[in-house]
This record gives sequence, structure tokens and C-alpha cells, in this order.
Amino acid sequence: MIKALAILSLVGTPLAATSAAEPVDNYAAKAVSSGDYARAIAALEASMRENPNDESTLLNLALAYRKANRVAEAHALYERVLTMQNFALNTTRGQPMWSHDVALRALGRPVGYAAR
Repeated sequence: MIKALAILSLVGTPLAATSAAEPVDNYAAKAVSSGDYARAIAALEASMRENPNDESTLLNLALAYRKANRVAEAHALYERVLTMQNFALNTTRGQPMWSHDVALRALGRPVGYAAR
């Protein structure tokens, strides 16, 4: 399963601009990439209430929390993602990443590349 994320800011790469032809912004990637963290947090918290185990929602909410200086809440979500199944995620630039790798990088921990 591949999901879209706004996580590239974790690794220092700017997010690509979205176009009208792109799918609905289910994970508040536009709000996160534009710096509208309050709007992103509101949307992602609502989404999390509906589906509390969606890794993409958790990761984007963690990123929005971190950018809004809500670091403890962000770290708690990253730790939660690490307890879940490791999913391949598609970033807004189309580069696949593993959910655990994203969480580990955000927490400042080494990312290992073993065979999966």
C-alpha cells in the first residue's frame, strides 16, 4: 500500500507544487507544505479521530506538530508509527520511503537499510 505524504521536509527536500490534476489532499500535504500548520493540524486531528491507525495521517500530523513547535506531541506520534507495520509511502515528489524510516529520521535515530 502506498500513501502520499508531505514528509520530504524531514530530509531537507522542498515539496513539489501540486496541480489541479492531482488527487484530493487527504493528508493535508498542501497545508503542511504551505506552512499553514494550524489548518493542517485541525484537518489531520479530525482524520485521526476517524482512522487512528493511518500511518500517513500520523506522520503528517507529527510533522505539522513539529513545525508548530509541539515537539513532544510529534515525538509521541513518531514513536507510535514505529510500533505499527512498516509501510511504503509515496511522498509528494513521488519518492517512496518506508514509514519507519521517516519516523526514525524525524527522531534523529539512525536508519538501517537491511533487506525487507
